[in-house]
Amino acid sequence: SMDKDTSLNLYTPMQNQLDRIIAVIERHDVASEAFSQDVDGWQRLLAISPFVSTYIQQRPERLAVLLQNRSGVFDLSAFRQSAEALISIEDAAGFDRQLRQLRNEQMVLITTRDILGLATLEQTLSHLSSMADVLIDTCLRWQYEKLAVRHGYPLTETGEHMPLVVLGMGKLGGQELNFSSDIDLILAFESDGNTTGPSTLTHHEFFTRLAQRLYQSLNKTTEDGFVFRVDLRLRPYGNSGPMVMSFGAMEEYYQTQGREWERYALIKARAIGMDISAGQELLQTLQPFVYRRYLDFGVIQSLRDLKVMIDRETVRKDRQDNLKLGPGGIREIEFIGQVFQLMRGGQDRALRSRSTPLILSRLAERGLLEQEESDQLIAAWKFLRLAENHLQQMYDRQDHALPKNEVDQHRLALSMGFSAWADFLAELSQHRQRVQHAFDGVFAEGAGPGEDSSTRGFWLSITDESVERGYLGSLG
Repeated sequence: SMDKDTSLNLYTPMQNQLDRIIAVIERHDVASEAFSQDVDGWQRLLAISPFVSTYIQQRPERLAVLLQNRSGVFDLSAFRQSAEALISIEDAAGFDRQLRQLRNEQMVLITTRDILGLATLEQTLSHLSSMADVLIDTCLRWQYEKLAVRHGYPLTETGEHMPLVVLGMGKLGGQELNFSSDIDLILAFESDGNTTGPSTLTHHEFFTRLAQRLYQSLNKTTEDGFVFRVDLRLRPYGNSGPMVMSFGAMEEYYQTQGREWERYALIKARAIGMDISAGQELLQTLQPFVYRRYLDFGVIQSLRDLKVMIDRETVRKDRQDNLKLGPGGIREIEFIGQVFQLMRGGQDRALRSRSTPLILSRLAERGLLEQEESDQLIAAWKFLRLAENHLQQMYDRQDHALPKNEVDQHRLALSMGFSAWADFLAELSQHRQRVQHAFDGVFAEGAGPGEDSSTRGFWLSITDESVERGYLGSLG
């Protein structure tokens, strides 16, 4: 169904890559039977993802592992054991190299399962998030022990080793991490004090150095690539603030200076890393900041401002083809859910979930969204997230914009089950139009089903002028 030139451009290099990989299989005598059972699938995979093809050619000795593990669910326990083995590495360069190689192998495995249709979207997002949890924890514990050799351990009041608490934010926090996403982190420690020596540091100094080492070890690009791009800007005071804060200082910040968008961000926060229980304790103290005990209409002006900001962003020319930030994109779907979470999550604990599709489903159960609207938003979210993952799986790059060249367009269309780019665009356009309609409807006066039909959109759309001249005026 492709035009002749594009077909040749796509399939000629793919066939050359396939021939080279078959030669690798024969030369290394690795899993040739498993490979030959699904040659068509492998042709499709290699056509879609140059990232996988390049990896196999560079690391042919890992092909047997890839072939054996490509089906079935992610074995988190086995992966933890593989990561645990890295803790015994002595030198930093060796540790960073092995950490990246472990990450790269998993990313190839995730791509293979995804594109061959051996994993659902939910399984892929869970695999990515769990992998990130383990790699962050492994890196953190390795750096912690190396720093403690020189400076001793920070101790809790009961004499136990005090952990660095890591809060995963955004898609990592929601366990919906996409393929080549930044990871947003907030870092904290329980209380002030001094380490045990020999070269003593305050707890703040110790954990600041630990945070810097963690950031560098995960973020820096070497010949083996990187582990994750790390973003710490969601922390209190942003880039101008300290990399780490004590629990007390953080709680005081949010109580006295916390802004509405920070409440919005903390909806997704999840404790990961060294000590999950300590992180959960911190999150529990922040719950009153995020979720108000009463029906929170005080947040409406801030949400309206955020909506205006999103509208401005989506009309930019460079955002029209952006699956995440463009009109009818992923951000709009997430915003719809989180609007109601902020307003009603204080009273309704079921609306405190970090899962986007689960929240959209619960909003329909409560009559805050029409069932059809909820179903359409969930379907759009799944379509957009799958397309976003496949786009990033081509080259292991953080791409959100639709490709401009025909070869990559056909790669993406093929990965989504379409024989032509135009057919993919038509399906994409339908989903985005539905999302935009729902997004605008949440902020439109009088929108919404059931008992809230007169207030759902009204409270999000009114201005002082519209109240005085419009709504109250109409009531006489």
